[in-house]
Amino acid sequence: MTDALLHVAGLTVRYGDRDVVRDVSFDVPAGPFGLGLIGESGAGKTTIARAVLGLVTPAAGTVTFDGASVPALRGDALKAFRRQVQIVAQDGSEALNPRMRVGASVGEGLAAHRIVDKRDRPDRVATLLEEVGLDPDLADRFPHQLSGGQRQRAVIARALAVEPKLLVLDEPTSALDVTVQARILELVERLRDERRLAYVLISHNLAVVDRLCEHSIVLADGQVVESGDTPTLLDTPQHPYTQRLRAAVPELPAA
Repeated sequence: MTDALLHVAGLTVRYGDRDVVRDVSFDVPAGPFGLGLIGESGAGKTTIARAVLGLVTPAAGTVTFDGASVPALRGDALKAFRRQVQIVAQDGSEALNPRMRVGASVGEGLAAHRIVDKRDRPDRVATLLEEVGLDPDLADRFPHQLSGGQRQRAVIARALAVEPKLLVLDEPTSALDVTVQARILELVERLRDERRLAYVLISHNLAVVDRLCEHSIVLADGQVVESGDTPTLLDTPQHPYTQRLRAAVPELPAA
């Protein structure tokens, strides 16, 4: 699609003499929209995400965000891109600095991008924590003093602080038990609609992708084996690999 927020075409990423991602293409329009990258460990999902974030240089193909080539970004353009594209990692205990209080972590982007004056940051952090369902008083705690679900909400608040256009959700619920997973998924759904977010969701869990994504891509050994709108892909998978993944889908409890 020509008006895509994120356009990836013929992406190939090479580590050494091995192509770990080969000829991958997809588009993500402006939100609200979710694209799922599905596959088992080693399928190439995280490498694609790193290319989208500008953390690896493609051996071939293009990655374009909002009309600009991501590998070519420098200076102020690169800083603006870092604000517009944020990652939500899978484990809040690793994503948050253990030596920083939660409020300081959430407010890092506000300071780095000078979004609000220093005197206004505590109020802005409190608003962000409330938006993701956390008590603002938790801003004074350290990550280890929060539950797993609370830490993941704090990670989401930190990503949202800089008003991004696109999120990369890297297995955002895989470190949580299924009950907490359902609550985090409900939060993502609400934020997506309220903020009109677009995101790329990395997951091996088709139940999560089914809930959050309109379109999905199935990856195996760094290549796309099947793609399409998510309901059709999951209801009538054509590739044997997708069929095996579909047969292993767990049922998520109602939120």
